Amino acid sequence: MTGLPDLIVSDLRVIEHPTYDIAYEYTIQNVGTAPANLDGPTAAEYDNVSVQAFLSADTVFNNGGDIAAGGTILGLSPLGMLQPGETFTGTFGCSVNFDPATHPYLTLKVDWGDVVAESDETNNTAAVRIDTTPPQVLSVQINTLPTDPPDHSDHGPQRTTGHQQRSAIRDLVITFTEDVQSVSAADLELWNLGTNSPKQADTQISLDAAQIVHSANQVTIILGDDELPKGVYQLRVKATVLDLAGNPLDGNGDGMGGDDYVLTGRVSGNRINRTRGEEPTSRARLPSQAASHASLVDEALTSLHDIGTSAGLDDTLDDILQARRARNNE
Repeated sequence: MTGLPDLIVSDLRVIEHPTYDIAYEYTIQNVGTAPANLDGPTAAEYDNVSVQAFLSADTVFNNGGDIAAGGTILGLSPLGMLQPGETFTGTFGCSVNFDPATHPYLTLKVDWGDVVAESDETNNTAAVRIDTTPPQVLSVQINTLPTDPPDHSDHGPQRTTGHQQRSAIRDLVITFTEDVQSVSAADLELWNLGTNSPKQADTQISLDAAQIVHSANQVTIILGDDELPKGVYQLRVKATVLDLAGNPLDGNGDGMGGDDYVLTGRVSGNRINRTRGEEPTSRARLPSQAASHASLVDEALTSLHDIGTSAGLDDTLDDILQARRARNNE
């Protein structure tokens, strides 16, 4: 047939699926050669073009064992015509009790009520696998945005660049295993545990929105020079960090979301290195990335060692480096 509209589901994604709920976003497109009347055959609302979703064990729409996951008309009239090539995006969701292990797919059909005569009535469905894997912290890096130190007024330009001088902690970059939703200062905590932890009182370092930069799977905490006093530090990334499917952070590496990631390190003269015996909580749960993560830590510690002599830290840093390399060679 020619001269008819043809509606498809061009995009479908799960926004979130907390316990007993699921929310999703869909995009429909008219790939036909004529406009599609989204208001249906009458002026009434009930026969507007609609979508219907099911949770399924496979990618087949509405087959045996599927669980209804909500349906709705695209909106109230007048919706107008969807011209060839145009798209319409909407969101919907419902409360539903389901197990993603047995029903791992969300399936959706556009024109559930068959109110639009189409050139192809067999291509109105789509399916997407529900993401149940929680995000994890892959690495925490120091000074990825180095700046050149100021020149001396009496002695001219500095001989080294900010890439070579790491004596001030200017930024911390947290990399996750996947893209995450917007991260704010409320999702992060940075604590100074004191130079004589745990005897000294803990002090929280204030973070504001201007210091947090989020992009895809990375979050950068921007710190001013000399902002961190000496002491043992603890970075906490809260379980309120969510991936794009709404799964909360798996901070302790047990494969289950809902717990914080905690990294403890020592800062001296605005330098930071991991406290002896500490490993990131993500290390054990990411065996495929363990080697690369270990090399990142060693690189940071080696850089710290280069500047440690002037601060009297060389013996401590030597001990840490030797212990790490011995453990990596086991």
